[in-house]
Amino acid sequence: MIEKEEALKQAWQDYFIEKKPTTSPVVREVIRQSWKRTLEYGVDVRARKDDPILEKNQQEAIYNKSGFIDLARPFIIELFQIIKQTGFMITLIDQDGYILDTHITSNIPETPNYQTVNLSEEHIGTNAMGTSLKIDKPIETWGYENGYRWFHEFTTSAAPIHDADERIIGSVGITGNRQTYSTHTLGMVVAVAYAIERELRLMELRKQRNKTSGRTFEKRTNKDLFDFTDIIGHSPQLSEAKKQGIIAAKNHSNVLLLGESGTGKELFAQAIHKNSARKNRPFVAVNCGALPLSLAESELFGYVSGAFTGAKKEGQKGKFELADGGTLFLDEIGELPLPVQVSLLRVIQEQQVVRIGAHQAKSVDVRVIAATNRDLFEEVEKGGFRTDLFYRINVFTITISPLKKKEGRHCPVNGTLY
Repeated sequence: MIEKEEALKQAWQDYFIEKKPTTSPVVREVIRQSWKRTLEYGVDVRARKDDPILEKNQQEAIYNKSGFIDLARPFIIELFQIIKQTGFMITLIDQDGYILDTHITSNIPETPNYQTVNLSEEHIGTNAMGTSLKIDKPIETWGYENGYRWFHEFTTSAAPIHDADERIIGSVGITGNRQTYSTHTLGMVVAVAYAIERELRLMELRKQRNKTSGRTFEKRTNKDLFDFTDIIGHSPQLSEAKKQGIIAAKNHSNVLLLGESGTGKELFAQAIHKNSARKNRPFVAVNCGALPLSLAESELFGYVSGAFTGAKKEGQKGKFELADGGTLFLDEIGELPLPVQVSLLRVIQEQQVVRIGAHQAKSVDVRVIAATNRDLFEEVEKGGFRTDLFYRINVFTITISPLKKKEGRHCPVNGTLY
């Protein structure tokens, strides 16, 4: 791209300023069509794009899409940690082009000339994020391919994001100075978009199953669970992880699943349970990262009537009791506060649970499968995770390959393709 800079610059000048049709071979057809739409929309490619009305609309979009933002943010943050030293930024937009979330490095200057809250083609003209929404495909734009003149300093790679019904709900993009153009950024952003889509499909699947069963917690029967055959792929890392999962299913030890967010740790947990001797008993999943400290112990261990203000009159079973005889999946276990880790260790060691407010212990038979995207060895060294709990859950460890080693995307019918 860099070697074509002057030719692209001249083509942009001819098309948008001189209003001449361009036949330059350096202008890709997808860009040519987007430039045409830009003029049809009446976009002023030289004007500033700050607009109080759009800013108000953006705030409403952020409020209305908070669930989408929260779901996507862990994947975006993990990628940002990888690329932040390279001078790139990551942006999430909704289907209308409004910016929902941005992670930016100091290498990207913020000036009033090009600040905008909406990246749709209709508002800003040709740009990777807005154009990816329009063509429903991943795309990268470089320098003078961008319609808006204040974007000429940048290169962006973007990929659309679809919900469980395959509708476009947004786009995620990586932006950097045009001189830092890299052929790898498009693949990275596509992987993140696919990971977010997988999580959206899993979330929808959970909602449907809970709606069908009438339950508000994730207690599942064997027929509802994913199997190893649903995890499709051919990479050596994935094949090895599946082999280890099959071995883990045949014994009774606790299992620790290690891997980045979006690598399918819950699918592996379900498959291990489904192929174990406990397959006809409950599978209960808990997101430890979503448990407030004040409610974590009551959620995990339950409580009796009158245990605290707001407690149900009849009390409530905790997740350990709900999983009795089966498997308890503790996702994001590294997020548990230390006081809760102490209580969790005791239950795992003794296989007995005491509800909050109760005086008698109840025996439970629960296999624990834990998962984390953290380096628990490092957390133990720093004092953020208990050593004794770590060794209780780290009996059988399976490492699931990160996003950059994935080969494909979700298969919407009956499997997850890696």
